[in-house]
Amino acid sequence: MPLKVSQSVAIMEVLHAALGVVRSPVMITATQVASRLWILWGIVCLAPEATTTSVVSVTSNKVFSFELSLITLLTAWCLSEMIRYGFFACKEATMQPRIMVWLRYSGFLVLYPLGVSSELAMVWLALPVIRMKKPLSIELPNPVNFAISYDVICILAVAAYLPGFPQLYGMYFFISLLLLLLLLLYMFIIMMIY
Repeated sequence: MPLKVSQSVAIMEVLHAALGVVRSPVMITATQVASRLWILWGIVCLAPEATTTSVVSVTSNKVFSFELSLITLLTAWCLSEMIRYGFFACKEATMQPRIMVWLRYSGFLVLYPLGVSSELAMVWLALPVIRMKKPLSIELPNPVNFAISYDVICILAVAAYLPGFPQLYGMYFFISLLLLLLLLLYMFIIMMIY
């Protein structure tokens, strides 16, 4: 319940940006908040049996294994908010510890990809349940002669991540891609050694 409340109240961030209370870009803030609300209410809450007990294994071998789950999603969300609000609290207190500045402007290099990939993993895990249960879907025949399938909407929403993620990530997208390639190279070298 606290997660539902805290994420739903984030709509106020969009309102604050729109009213000029904060200097955040309205569309980027709205996109981030909408994404989290959709994942929470439209995926995790609709298919809890799939999203709370399952994982998506990214890679698995004797040396390295990484799994995306609700835990990685919540970790990315929580850490990013702790860093952001901690930075703003320090700024308001006219303190700027170097670690907070560094975390604020570097933490997202790891947390954004972790959060986005975990969000996509939640959709992947929930899709079979959504297809089976058909929540928020309208099937034919009906008086209006109109059909809509929520699982198709989910797939279209995932497709919207492709152009949206690099824009939210900005120029650092290429830096993170380079870091990811270096990590993969490192993993390959470690696997070749062992």
